[in-house]
Amino acid sequence: MVHMCAGVPACVLAYVYGWMCGHACGCTGVCNYICDELKVGLGLNSDENRLVSRWEIKKKLDQLISDEQIRTRCLELKETVINNIAEGGGSSKNISRFVNWLKS
Repeated sequence: MVHMCAGVPACVLAYVYGWMCGHACGCTGVCNYICDELKVGLGLNSDENRLVSRWEIKKKLDQLISDEQIRTRCLELKETVINNIAEGGGSSKNISRFVNWLKS
């Protein structure tokens, strides 16, 4: 998920219980979250042997490069992350509250 902090879209290949699954499997894990919920990536589809072809990777990378909505969404998410981790941001406040709670 580091790519989100940098504002970079991702090609995602999900592993479920040690098994590779293409995004078309309907998984509800990280692949689904990045692609469908956050809209900052595209899922890679594997073949019947659970392999991803270079053409599939090229196709998805070309889509990521040309998709203005995904790139815009990545930059918006990057700003959100930066604002939350900055001094006085949501994450900063939460960690301070947690530390104060531990001290009490």
